[in-house]
Amino acid sequence: MAALLATILLAPWFLVLCWVYWQFGRAAGRSRGFDQVAMVVSTVLAAISGWVGLGFADPGHGNLWPQVLASLLAYGVFLLVLLMAVWWRRRSVIGPHSPPPPPGVAGSNALNSRCHRPRMK
Repeated sequence: MAALLATILLAPWFLVLCWVYWQFGRAAGRSRGFDQVAMVVSTVLAAISGWVGLGFADPGHGNLWPQVLASLLAYGVFLLVLLMAVWWRRRSVIGPHSPPPPPGVAGSNALNSRCHRPRMK
């Protein structure tokens, strides 16, 4: 257990990031199953990468270096998996090649219908 201390100390931050990811998912109106799997996979892979980081760190640089490397790897993998999940979810909701909105629809250009003044002839 002491070997994964750096990863355990990141757990509160991981919970905050999972909460943000969950709230971001609510706006998209997607199924919760994908979000739950993404959060579990990111947590498991972060723990595994932290454990692997402890094994690859050179103890010649000091006793703290293995913990630093483990926490950096765990944090990086956790963020990578969640960002890939956000990308995948966005791609599945919007579609890979969505056409642009037609002219005159809100969001199609910088001038929307409320700000646009008709031309005087």
